[in-house]
Amino acid sequence: MRVPLPMHSTARLATCIAFVVVALPLGAGATHPVHISNTNVELARDSRSLEITVRMFSDDLEEAIVMRGAPPARFGTAPAPLLDSLLSVYLRDRLRIGTDDGMPHVPRLLGHERDGDAIRVYLELAVTAPPRRVRLQQRVFLDRFDDQTNLVHVRIGATRRSALLRRGQDQADLAF
Repeated sequence: MRVPLPMHSTARLATCIAFVVVALPLGAGATHPVHISNTNVELARDSRSLEITVRMFSDDLEEAIVMRGAPPARFGTAPAPLLDSLLSVYLRDRLRIGTDDGMPHVPRLLGHERDGDAIRVYLELAVTAPPRRVRLQQRVFLDRFDDQTNLVHVRIGATRRSALLRRGQDQADLAF
């Protein structure tokens, strides 16, 4: 047997359903509760370069680029060369990698692609031999979010090392 809801409960239920139907799509583009990036560094098969992939939420990246004085640009709609240029400038002082020579280097941007609500950025750093040590500084969004976490994974041959970087601890020194 079905029990009818009182009129005020029915109106309240209808209001809740209307809110979910209207607000949920708006919330899909709203800020997300997690602030995290993922950086993977791997020695290329020919051992002549480190291949780097950085995955970041696109909305955080778009806002960070604008906050640095660049014109607004949306990933997926703005021309790729413009976005690559903005990415190169943004990452220049936020991602540095040093190897056995001890000097921090800025990897060369190869390009990017959209990955759902994120952007994958592809970079490369030339090396003369497989490094025995990788010193990495990854400061993406650390100046924007108190809870920002940057996961870093480095694979040299069969050995993989990982680090969790946050504000106040934005560097990792990994031995292989």
